[in-house]
Amino acid sequence: MSPTFWTPSEVARLENIPLRSIQSMCQRGEIYPATKVGGMWIIAKAYVIERPARLDPVTKMPIKRNKGRPVGSRDKKPMGRKKKNYRKARKKV
Repeated sequence: MSPTFWTPSEVARLENIPLRSIQSMCQRGEIYPATKVGGMWIIAKAYVIERPARLDPVTKMPIKRNKGRPVGSRDKKPMGRKKKNYRKARKKV
């Protein structure tokens, strides 16, 4: 590429983000300026990554992302199939 532009793979390597994520961010407009030329994204050397904050519709405050398990999931037992005891179900002749 020309010295003023980078490819998405170069930006992915620099930012330590997967290539597909960089391509999706270009498509959503989160990386500025990024332009699609001939089916390939080109990103200016002076790029900016803007990720819009997710806002709560009621309080208009940013929503914090949970990491790991949902709250209270450790208290519940995993749901599974009940095993049948075939020895009891079999009739003795």
